[in-house]
Amino acid sequence: VVGLKQDSVFLVFDYCDIDLYKLMSQMAIDKSYFSQGEIKCLSLQLIRGVNSYLHIDHYAHSKFIVHRDLKLTNLLLTK
Repeated sequence: VVGLKQDSVFLVFDYCDIDLYKLMSQMAIDKSYFSQGEIKCLSLQLIRGVNSYLHIDHYAHSKFIVHRDLKLTNLLLTK
């Protein structure tokens, strides 16, 4: 979203409950683990996300969109 001035740019996202880093940190404290189904689901979503990103790479770069910071804190999760 662009503000009143050209140098006022804001990123707007859907609300997500937690990121993968916080979830895994809490799971370590609780000594709980992902089930095989959850691992499969999360892995599939990540692979699909990266794969679709690679397919739109040319389009994204042509629009000056670059994501170069893939890490656990940037993987947002909802219920």
